[in-house]
Amino acid sequence: MSLKKAAIINAISKYSNVILNLVFNAILARILTPDDFGIVAVVTVFTTFFTLLSDMGFGTAVIQNKELSHNDIVTIHSFMMYCGFLLSVFFYFFGYGIAFFYQNIIYINICLFLAISLFFNTLSIVPNALLSKNKQFIQIGIRTIIGCILQGFITILLAFNGQRYYSIIIATVCVSIFNYIWNIYYTKLNIKFKLNMKSIRLVWGYSLYQLLFNVINYFSRNLDNLLAGKFMGNSMLGYYDKAYKLSIYPVSNITHVVTPVLHPILSEYQNNKQLIFKKYIEILKLLSIIGIFLSVICYGEAEAIIRIMYGNNWGLSVPCFKFFSLSIWFQVTASSCGSIYQSLGNTKLMFKSATRFVPVQILCIAFGVYSKDITILSAFVSVSFILKFVIEYYYLICKGFGYRYGELWKIIRIDLFQLIFLFTVMNFVEKIVIPINFVLLFITHTIIVGFIYLFVLIFTKQVKYITKLFK
Repeated sequence: MSLKKAAIINAISKYSNVILNLVFNAILARILTPDDFGIVAVVTVFTTFFTLLSDMGFGTAVIQNKELSHNDIVTIHSFMMYCGFLLSVFFYFFGYGIAFFYQNIIYINICLFLAISLFFNTLSIVPNALLSKNKQFIQIGIRTIIGCILQGFITILLAFNGQRYYSIIIATVCVSIFNYIWNIYYTKLNIKFKLNMKSIRLVWGYSLYQLLFNVINYFSRNLDNLLAGKFMGNSMLGYYDKAYKLSIYPVSNITHVVTPVLHPILSEYQNNKQLIFKKYIEILKLLSIIGIFLSVICYGEAEAIIRIMYGNNWGLSVPCFKFFSLSIWFQVTASSCGSIYQSLGNTKLMFKSATRFVPVQILCIAFGVYSKDITILSAFVSVSFILKFVIEYYYLICKGFGYRYGELWKIIRIDLFQLIFLFTVMNFVEKIVIPINFVLLFITHTIIVGFIYLFVLIFTKQVKYITKLFK
């Protein structure tokens, strides 16, 4: 399957998922309170962290290593079952520590439910990787859409019945079980209780650095939620988290259309750096064009987007969202780096780059939390993403591909010009166009800026990266 076809299939499932999630979140934001979302935001940090621990980088290692036999894959899958069980038990008891730290016993019961979700998510790691390795992107896409509908339906139903934060927790458990059943049905992987550690050692060298990168990267990206929940309260965290997650939609649902298929396909050429670089630059330019537009629109229409999505009770999220929007372009482009490190078989270098930018992120978060103001925290976190872009690309371009850093700036300098120019245009448009309500405001400004940006792309001859999609 070609990269283009795989990306199109993934795009259909991802954007269907985006639309559904936006609808479900808009409904939930009018049923649940910021405090409810704040509670879930705190515990979600820990569940995802434990999922990363249970993964141990084996998912990407299964995709990268073309020499693994079916027996090796079954052994790794069985090993993940043991890891998932042990970590799930530990996570339940870890809930007592969370409850003590945040002085709220509800986290004990929540962690009991999420321990079940953690177990099934761990069991799904190898089957999901095998689906990607075999390029079964249609099955993955259908599963994603059905899972999203199932989760949204259960959450809204329980929320209407007064289950508050438990509505989100229970739906998460149900979807993790559904995903596992779906993955096993299509991969036919079984479990064996006697393990051959030789199969584990075949991927351990690659997976170890992937694991280390995942752990420190996720910790740095979620430290803001942990500290904000402790020192600013669940309500303030709810406002902050809503703005953050809304800003992540463009990042996760643009780059993640491409990144899940990049690694399985480009890993076939892991010994041909020049080919991978050529393919990646085309993808980078396309991501950059989209990222510029979304960054500008989200910044200029921050209030309209928040009011439309979540209602009038979420005004404190607006300034946070504006600051996060400033970094969307940097995040959209840099978020694709991980798949390229993996395709090059150089997860060690990916880990090394993380050891450089993670301290910067932690320092920015610490300054923001110290201010005890979620708007200032948002500004510092946004700055950390911009600095991460600079560091990440230094390691990928210079150390990964062996090119000079100046090569990157030659490639993206026109993009930086377009970004600055479009921000200037948006500021001007906001002053001269004043429609009746937020919906008309958003639509009008988006259309005007969109046409101006299209003209700029044609003038700078960057539109060719879009037209390639239709060839």
